[in-house]
Amino acid sequence: MKKHAAFIAASTGNHGQSVAYAAQLFGVEAVVVVPEGANLLKVAAMRNYGAEVLFHGQDFDEARVYCETLAFEKDMRYVHSGNEPLLIAGVGTIALEILEDAPEVGTIFVPVGGGSGAAAACVVAKQLILK
Repeated sequence: MKKHAAFIAASTGNHGQSVAYAAQLFGVEAVVVVPEGANLLKVAAMRNYGAEVLFHGQDFDEARVYCETLAFEKDMRYVHSGNEPLLIAGVGTIALEILEDAPEVGTIFVPVGGGSGAAAACVVAKQLILK
């Protein structure tokens, strides 16, 4: 796998904070593209973790397209908010811990932003049911 000197992500807030935190933890540059009007508290958190935050577009999809273009042009590692198997696996540990600690739980409520939490919970629940 090719190593990249920088990560880039599109986000409206939470994913960007996660990428910024991870980049800070591992000493890697992070750029987060957010739509105009993004939550300023979340933008401040991304910056506090050391990320460069770029505003682009009226919504997430416009920010994402610009992000993907920059990733290609600048040879940065694009960290997709929902199509990242390792990200989904990491988020899935929440559901795994709930179901291992309390197997009688029949319902898990997850926040639905980009969908990674919901997807991860479904993958974990399906695997545990199929055991």
